[in-house]
Amino acid sequence: MHDETITLESLIQHKNVNEIREYFDQYAMVDIADQVNALKDSKDILFLFKTVSNELTAELFSYLTPTTQERLIQLFTDKQIIDLLNHSYSDDVADFLGELPANLVQRILKNVNKTYREEINHLLRYQEGTAGSIMTPEYITLAMNTTVDEALEKIRRIGKDKETIQSMFVIDSKRFLIGVLPLEALVYHSGSTVLNTLMEIDFQRCLVSTTVEEVASIFKRYSLTVLPVLNETNHLVGIITIDDVLPLIDAIASEDILKMAAINPLDDVYKSTSPWIITKKSLPWILGLMVMGSISTVTINQFESMFQTVIILTAFIPMIMNTGGNAGNQSIAIITRAIATKELSLKDTHFILKKELLTAAMMSLITAGFSFIWIIALLSLQIVRYQSTFMVGSLSWLIDMARVSGLVSLTLLIAVFLAKILGSFLPLLAIQFKKDPAIMSSPFLTTLMDFSSLIIYFLLANFVFNFF
Repeated sequence: MHDETITLESLIQHKNVNEIREYFDQYAMVDIADQVNALKDSKDILFLFKTVSNELTAELFSYLTPTTQERLIQLFTDKQIIDLLNHSYSDDVADFLGELPANLVQRILKNVNKTYREEINHLLRYQEGTAGSIMTPEYITLAMNTTVDEALEKIRRIGKDKETIQSMFVIDSKRFLIGVLPLEALVYHSGSTVLNTLMEIDFQRCLVSTTVEEVASIFKRYSLTVLPVLNETNHLVGIITIDDVLPLIDAIASEDILKMAAINPLDDVYKSTSPWIITKKSLPWILGLMVMGSISTVTINQFESMFQTVIILTAFIPMIMNTGGNAGNQSIAIITRAIATKELSLKDTHFILKKELLTAAMMSLITAGFSFIWIIALLSLQIVRYQSTFMVGSLSWLIDMARVSGLVSLTLLIAVFLAKILGSFLPLLAIQFKKDPAIMSSPFLTTLMDFSSLIIYFLLANFVFNFF
């Protein structure tokens, strides 16, 4: 067993070639990539690529961050670039080319043959975030009248250079996909069996225009390892494997988390992102929400005279604002999650609103009832001090307590109801305008509910204390 206290960096520093090669046998490539990304000296990474076989370094390269990939390409000779490309799948090459500056892309493409360049350019033309942008053309197709023996011979001949041989794709003379053939079907049948009797005709597929979110959902729902990709004329043009989807699922989840926290998604991993980039990604939301938040300041200022008359009103402002925001955030999280997992879509709008109306009614009534009793207790026990003009314990004093408590409770009833409805409606509104529902983030809804709750509170207070 390899000594876990020995790092890859120390082996590179001591030029331990044999131990570096053994290191690649001991650890998963993704873990090695994390260490390589952390290396500060690009020459250390270059030494590593010269030490390990081309097959391993090509795989390692696909796991590196865009920043590290760019550092390497700038140091590589043309021969090293050719060696890397010859041992990489074209979809992996297209992925990192999409992140590189134009001058480096041109340098790389000039080092590949015409056929390979056409494959890469074909992938690069598909819109980012679609199945076409992540698919690979490295798959095995078989004619429908091929026998098992003929299929196995073809797999032996070309299978090593393909992304997967676990599933083959049966096509007709016009390249229409008519079936999927798992490798095990070939193993368990005689050599003379024709493939059209073995292939599965009920299989999942997607179009080149299918979004990556939908692709990830299909993989998860049907527990797939590979998915064929068809063009607009329903011809097979590529496949997506589970290896392509797993990083995608993580990226989608990370992006949604950042959006719901009101941060624009980062272009690179956190460790490689400078404080200035993080600031640029975060600051627009902070400033925008600050401007929205100023509406609360204006609202409080407009009702300043009421505060001077009934000072107790200010004590419950934080509770009202927080409760409304929290109620809305619960709804927005539930609905956004259900949309992300394809449990809900725009066609379910009527069902969602009907269900959320009932939920909002129950939650707001229970919250208001509890808050009425809770605030009476706080005032009666002087936990929240209120200098009433009436004698403690008198009927007028009780009515005064009930008036304050009723005002806050009624505000919470309306605010919670409104927040629950907005929390379920805003993600649907985003879908209607073909936007990611995660942009309707918790900070956005919280800020919206802050000034909405205050306006409701002060309008009700103005009515209650002027007419009762």
